[in-house]
Formats: sequence, C-alpha cells, structure tokens
Amino acid sequence: MASTVETTKDNHSQLGQRYKKISLVLFIIGFVYLLWLVIEIAAVSFLNLGFRWSLLSVEEWFYSGWIVFLGLIMIELILFAHYYKTKQTLSEAPVTPLFFKGHRLHVFTYPQSAQGGIFSKTHVKIDEDNIVNIRVQLADADELWGQT
Repeated sequence: MASTVETTKDNHSQLGQRYKKISLVLFIIGFVYLLWLVIEIAAVSFLNLGFRWSLLSVEEWFYSGWIVFLGLIMIELILFAHYYKTKQTLSEAPVTPLFFKGHRLHVFTYPQSAQGGIFSKTHVKIDEDNIVNIRVQLADADELWGQT
C-alpha cells in the first residue's frame, strides 16, 4: 500500500508541474493581450489610424480585455483550489502499515528524495513487533543509465 501512497504523491507532483505549465500559458496569453491593448492605444493616439482600424474600437478592446483577464484569473483560482484540495486530501490519507514476515515494517530511505538507482536494503529488528528497512542509495539512476 505504500507504493500507492508514493504513486499518489508522484501524481500530485505531476499535477503541480502540469498546472505550472498551464499557468505559464495563461500568463503569456494575458501578456500578449496587454501588449495588443498598448499597440491599439498607440496606433489610435500617435499614428491616427482611427478608432476602428482593427475590428473593434479601443473602448471595446478595453472591455473585452476585462473579460479576458477576469476569465484568466478565474481559471487560475480554479487550478489553485484544485491543487490545494488534492494536496490537503493527500496529507489526510491514512497510511496502511507494511508488514514483513509478520512484523510491522518501517522504511527509511537516504537520501529521502532519491528515486531509482541501486539501493542497499538492510532489515534491522527493533523489537518483537517492528522491523526497520534502511535503504541507502548506492548509485543514482543517472550514473547507471546516463542522463536521459
């Protein structure tokens, strides 16, 4: 069951990475729209192209900008709320204890963030009911397979 908890944590970190990319795209969309508004105002004010040189007037572009920015902010708030809720649910998830040969197994990995590679596995009996599995990373996955 511990692998399920680790998988859930991996899914949550992937969700965070995906939401960061979506937030970046939304920021770029907002920034491009803001640049368009600046170009629109400059074209009307300094180049005297007229109020309807680009499909809408400056006022209409301004009002549509409010709608676009409010939409982007709403999407960001929804993404943040979903990420926070899944993080909170993950922290509240009960951890099912692991057992090895009838004893409760406690796993300690060093370094804690290590994933992949070669690990030593040492089982140390603490008392009659508990065993600790000490996993120490001997070789990183990048050392074995090269960077991908």
